[in-house]
Amino acid sequence: MKRTRIIAVILLAMSLMISHAAAEEITQTQSYGDGYSEISYYTTLDDKQEGNAFKVEYFKGDALQSTRTFESVEDGTLRTEERDSAGELLSYSLYKVEDGTETTRQYDAKDLLLTESIFAGKTTTYIFYDYDEEGKTTGKRVVTSSNEDVIRFDDIDADGNLLGYTLEANGRKDVYMPDGKLVEFFLYQSMEDETYVEKQFDSRGELIKYNVRQYLDDGSIRAEDFDAADTLLGYSVMTVDDDNSSVTKYFDAQGELLKTQGSGEPAYD
Repeated sequence: MKRTRIIAVILLAMSLMISHAAAEEITQTQSYGDGYSEISYYTTLDDKQEGNAFKVEYFKGDALQSTRTFESVEDGTLRTEERDSAGELLSYSLYKVEDGTETTRQYDAKDLLLTESIFAGKTTTYIFYDYDEEGKTTGKRVVTSSNEDVIRFDDIDADGNLLGYTLEANGRKDVYMPDGKLVEFFLYQSMEDETYVEKQFDSRGELIKYNVRQYLDDGSIRAEDFDAADTLLGYSVMTVDDDNSSVTKYFDAQGELLKTQGSGEPAYD
């Protein structure tokens, strides 16, 4: 009788272990083109139906590229971590809703605050922080938009002083000094053939230079710089690789290659 009871306890424990393991192995695989795929892990079937994964793994072929995990902490903050294929922390973010305001803070692996996103009513604010090589704050840019379709960019130094600001709306961008004096402005125009023209003017409205960007037949983007007299100053060609990273080559007016810059990061979302 005693032996039977022991066996029953062991079987019950094994059943619980199997049940727990099965709960953690609720997965969903999504495949994309060029061998890219992702596996999402859920704690319960309800979480799967609601799309609340606690971990997502990203693959190219059979090789793990990165992992994203989600964890709710005691005060209701959602912590999201990004790790590389070796499990090393790359960055993390903290998301919280409080008094109707949504706030997301993005940090690097060294706990430096990189960006803040704040959504309050009809106003959205993004803050981008800059640091020197020693990790000291050198300044920040604050981008604010509202339902008025006007975007304001404030450049602030390490001491909190306003260096200048920009207002952008309806194909125009105005650049101001801290005291509100207009420095220069830009006009943007998109053509039907997807050619994009940006013109730069001084505070008196005189053309300084302009830039023309267009898509080439091979999918690359060519950007040409001209002065006010329509003289070509130089140009660049940006190509996007299969892994969605960009390489830009810069040339002078005679076609001499000046430099090549590869981002190593996605060129578009």
